[in-house]
Amino acid sequence: MAVISLSICLSVFSQENKNGWFANLQTQTGDSIRLYLISNISVAYTKQFNNVAKAAGPLTKSDDEIFKVAELYKAPEKDSIETVVLVNFPNGDGSWSKALSWGVKNNLRITDPHLVFAIAEKFPKLNWKPPFGSWTYLIETTGCTFNESRQMCCVLFNGLDRASLLLYQKAGQKNTWFAFRK
Repeated sequence: MAVISLSICLSVFSQENKNGWFANLQTQTGDSIRLYLISNISVAYTKQFNNVAKAAGPLTKSDDEIFKVAELYKAPEKDSIETVVLVNFPNGDGSWSKALSWGVKNNLRITDPHLVFAIAEKFPKLNWKPPFGSWTYLIETTGCTFNESRQMCCVLFNGLDRASLLLYQKAGQKNTWFAFRK
């Protein structure tokens, strides 16, 4: 099992982990799961969905399907500061449903696209930090039904580029990270 935390969040991590919740979470994972903690990320839930999707993924095409699902997500009515656990299955055996099941079992809350958009905007080079690779998907865990298929919003980090996308929920490769809230 690998556990990683953003270096700029280390002091926040020690305060956030006072009761040992993250250490306890670590012991519940096996070698086939990696965790990454991001503390105190500001999420602008009140900003318009399409604007934050574009800010998170500047290379998102203007006709991308991600811009057609805004009304399918009900964001909270106020901005907030969140603690996020990113979950990855490094053997490539993960999926949206497997991640969701793991998160629920560990008392984590699902996320909506605003949160992954906020992470991508705040950390545009997240994929350059270990354990991420230059090609990384950061995925929300609410999901939606669009064109009669279960899908999920994500930000694709590809080298120095980022794009917000809509993917089918069956997706789950070793470069896929699923976001949960504490």
